[in-house]
Amino acid sequence: MKAPTPLRGNEEFIRGVLNSLPQEIAVLDEAGVLIAVNEPWERFARENGGAPDVVSVGANYLNVCRNSAKTGDIHACEALEG
Repeated sequence: MKAPTPLRGNEEFIRGVLNSLPQEIAVLDEAGVLIAVNEPWERFARENGGAPDVVSVGANYLNVCRNSAKTGDIHACEALEG
């Protein structure tokens, strides 16, 4: 019997799982940097004028939320609390 393949490093599988979910999903590392997003997240960002440097892999989403929270954005505040 063949041993199961570990999920770590299997980006195609992980992306497939994320894209199978209808909700907008963003995965952050411990510093708040986006390390993965799914297609609904990307679509929502495009449809709502999201700047790629703010909502794409590699951006620090927590910093974006902190800056938006300072201007009173309730959704940014909620994201930071989460």
